[in-house]
Amino acid sequence: MINGFFLVLPFLAIRFPLLSALNKRALHRAVHFAPMEGGEKIAYAVYQLSELNQ
Repeated sequence: MINGFFLVLPFLAIRFPLLSALNKRALHRAVHFAPMEGGEKIAYAVYQLSELNQ
């Protein structure tokens, strides 16, 4: 459990404090999720449903 925490630390450090220190809008751009179109919506829904079982 603790090893997983240490693996996530660099991700969190880059994603939040470093991006907001570099540029105020960088964090907003980093969390933006690109809109899906057409078959991507169906594929994404299937992916989300398949992840529920795990």
